[in-house]
Amino acid sequence: MNWEKRTFRGVEYTFDHLRPFTMVVGGLRVRVKPGAHVFCKESQQGDPQDLKFMDGNTERTFCPVRYGLSQTLGQTIIAASNGYVYEGKHRKFLLKQSLPAPQGIYLIAFELWRNKGPHWDVTMQLNSAHNRPHVAKARFVRFSDAVAAVANGNNVGWIKK
Repeated sequence: MNWEKRTFRGVEYTFDHLRPFTMVVGGLRVRVKPGAHVFCKESQQGDPQDLKFMDGNTERTFCPVRYGLSQTLGQTIIAASNGYVYEGKHRKFLLKQSLPAPQGIYLIAFELWRNKGPHWDVTMQLNSAHNRPHVAKARFVRFSDAVAAVANGNNVGWIKK
């Protein structure tokens, strides 16, 4: 998804750093597609109207903290591709990165699905990325093993926590 620059509370924000990109993981081409939840949060009653952001038909609230963290999201994912992913809820995967105190953990939730097209083998849809004070332990697997399992239509072989 490509978003046009927007102004919130008199500050102009650009989203060029959130363009889809392709990376290679374990010899497989992975198309990374950020979603709006990496810089917006779920809208709550009482959120300021001037921070509202429409994501298709879904109203969200622009979050300057998430936006700031998203500035290095691409680099974070590329660096994490040599490490582990964690099991999330509802067939989602998680990446975790420690942030300077007191911000806690940068948690990136995403889905992987198999592609049959000629340009990439797997799509990585980034569903959310935000800081959390702590994250529960979860089963994990090497990022490259998760990508290979999805690309080959196999179940992910999770390692117990």
